[in-house]
Amino acid sequence: MRKLQLLAVALFATTLAFAQPEKGNIFLNGSLNFNTGSSSTDVGGTSTDGPSNFNLGITPKVGYFITDKIVVGLDLGFMMNNSKEETTGVEVKTNALGFGGGAFARYYIVPADRFAMFFEAGVNTMFGSSTVEAAGVSVDGPSTFALNAGITPGMSFYVSKKIALEANYGFLGYTSSSSTIEAAGVETKSSQGNFGLNLNPNTIRLGVSVLF
Repeated sequence: MRKLQLLAVALFATTLAFAQPEKGNIFLNGSLNFNTGSSSTDVGGTSTDGPSNFNLGITPKVGYFITDKIVVGLDLGFMMNNSKEETTGVEVKTNALGFGGGAFARYYIVPADRFAMFFEAGVNTMFGSSTVEAAGVSVDGPSTFALNAGITPGMSFYVSKKIALEANYGFLGYTSSSSTIEAAGVETKSSQGNFGLNLNPNTIRLGVSVLF
């Protein structure tokens, strides 16, 4: 009986052992980015609501390990942004949606059992559209395009041989964005680009990865 108990414990520990990725593994991943906020202004004891916003991003990925520590693959992206503010007594609501995709390569560093760090290089694009509603009237807002190319660090914690919880934070690289809007028959375009390090909390992404 004692031997059976020890065998059961050993088998259980084996199923929970850290699973270092191996060449030939298929990698499935889904990550989530979420933030919401609101503000208010108090003047002479009178409080006025300021702008509020809600942002949601979802990114599924699929990849293939070309070595034990390098996975390459493709991803898709979905983004939703809702904001609300009051201007001269009129409530203005803006709703935006975006879809896109890209390619990535990830390099793993494995310092300890169950835990791994990684650096992910990627190129992603996003196409978006929006609507603006004020006083019950809705009009088309700007259409947008965004390009990101850079490196994101992250970490994985393996809860089983095949499943890991992940967290990404920060971005170092190049970002470019442009928008186009038409009003009174006149089309207006604007664009901007920059290179740098972004440590804004909205770069935090939480996810789950599965190995096959």
